[in-house]
Amino acid sequence: GQIVQFRATIVETAGNELKISAGINRVRRQDYGRKDNEKGWGAGLGVDAIWFLSPDKQTWFFGPKLDVWYLHIDWREFRDPCGDLPCLAPITLVEDDSQIAVVQPTALFGYRYSPRAKNVALYLTLALGAEVNVHTRGDRVGEGAILLAGVAVSF
Repeated sequence: GQIVQFRATIVETAGNELKISAGINRVRRQDYGRKDNEKGWGAGLGVDAIWFLSPDKQTWFFGPKLDVWYLHIDWREFRDPCGDLPCLAPITLVEDDSQIAVVQPTALFGYRYSPRAKNVALYLTLALGAEVNVHTRGDRVGEGAILLAGVAVSF
């Protein structure tokens, strides 16, 4: 999937930043979720705090990140009514949708690059964490470990 977020820095010092964000999450889990094919989209809010390893404009950073999403997931699933037993009953295709509220806590690691004469910065990030469905309307859908890669431009 893809996530597009607009962020605002609300606290900035030489050693850290606190950011809030709002965005759209496009979900494309294919068959990596609980169902055979999960896709959808939704909106969410987030906050992240980052600590820089040095006061330089080019430096490594780390910190916690927390996003909350409300997602609409369309899914399909092939169901075998016989399970592992041999039988002549047909496999059926079930298609439906679920609405979920998701909490996404992650550990964020990255590198900030900023030209010395400019007030622009490029953030390259990796985040490792979990996607936890805290509320589901409809059938349960995928959740679990996540790895996110990101690129952000700050100006």
